[in-house]
Amino acid sequence: MLNILHFGNLWGLYLQLQSVPKFMAEVVGFSLKEAGALGALPHLMRMIFGTAYGSIGDYLKKNKVMSPKAIRKSFILASHIIPGILMICVIFMGCNWVPLIILLTFSMAINGAAVLTNLQNPQDLAPNFAGSIFGIISCIGGTTGFLVPAITGAFIQKHNGLKEWSYTFILGGCVYIGTGIIFILFGSVEEQPWNRIADTENH
Repeated sequence: MLNILHFGNLWGLYLQLQSVPKFMAEVVGFSLKEAGALGALPHLMRMIFGTAYGSIGDYLKKNKVMSPKAIRKSFILASHIIPGILMICVIFMGCNWVPLIILLTFSMAINGAAVLTNLQNPQDLAPNFAGSIFGIISCIGGTTGFLVPAITGAFIQKHNGLKEWSYTFILGGCVYIGTGIIFILFGSVEEQPWNRIADTENH
């Protein structure tokens, strides 16, 4: 389930990183320089919000306000569900760049909650193998780095307009929401038995 959750997060990340600047330049009408600068804003806000989310998560866990399971699954709302909804809402903004930038920026900002969900879950499952787990999920999730531009290119191959781009944003939103819901229903935060194998062998 962690693989699925991380895949959804990286899909949204690469959509913002690779496809949104192209959309801003070719459809909304910004120059490449302007589109690049505006495209950096959501990632800056994601970094700031991610730091804040980390502090919030530490407080909730340290003071036993919420269990690790409750923290992981409730913050899926911020890391996946709401960004997915906002991604779909982009199609209703047309070329109105102000609300468009606000939506995209807020979508990435609250996705900073990923520090409490898919980025933290490897530590829950197997602290002794967290690095290996993260390497595996990043390898699988990294496939979105070529899937997103390939699918976007297929959508806009014949005509590069708002209608065609709407398919890209709807798909991105659905991937966000779908992967988040799957983890909420089936994801685990329990330490896995095989995490103790190394400790047992050492004794």
